[in-house]
Amino acid sequence: MNGFDGIFDEWVEEASQEVSRMGWRDASMNALLLLCHAKAAKTSRNLEKWLKGPTRWFLGVMSTSVVWLIVRDLLLHMPE
Repeated sequence: MNGFDGIFDEWVEEASQEVSRMGWRDASMNALLLLCHAKAAKTSRNLEKWLKGPTRWFLGVMSTSVVWLIVRDLLLHMPE
C-alpha cells in the first residue's frame, strides 16, 4: 500500500489476532473491516499479476507485428 505495507501488515496481524481470540461476532467492527480490506487488496494484487503476463506478451507481439508491417511496407514501395 504505497510504501506503508509494514504498518498495514502489523495492523492486519493485530486484527487477525483479535478476531481469532474473540470470534468474529465479538470482535470490533474496525478489525473485521481491516481484515476484509486486506483480503480484497491481496486478491486485487493477485489478479493484477495474473493479467499482466498475458497482456504484456500480447502487446509485445502486436507492437513487433506493427513495426514489421511498417518496415515491409517501406521496403516494398521504395523507389529503385
